[in-house]
Amino acid sequence: MGVVNGCAPPVVRSNITAPLRSTLVAVSVSASAMTQAARPPRRVRYPLGMVRPFSEREAWVQEQAELPAQITAWQRDLDATPAENTARRERLAWNIRRDQKRMAELDARIAGNHP
Repeated sequence: MGVVNGCAPPVVRSNITAPLRSTLVAVSVSASAMTQAARPPRRVRYPLGMVRPFSEREAWVQEQAELPAQITAWQRDLDATPAENTARRERLAWNIRRDQKRMAELDARIAGNHP
């Protein structure tokens, strides 16, 4: 056995066999991690039913179209929640306010008045 890939083979001795094996495993794991890092990133695949927006503006318009239905669903859940369950009611009300603020933000961005 000689030099392979510029590295001499490890010396195996009976009293250091276990530490040497763990070192070799760590090297092989890091080598495989390096080969995976060298690969180009995978393309994001979208399901056939999901239409991918082509621009940021189209993504805003798509989100703006989806928010009213989400707000209606939150409101329906809030109306169905008993008054005794205050924690759930507060969370649902917070979700409604958050989505309403997002709607206003999207309106401004689409109109061109965003920071």
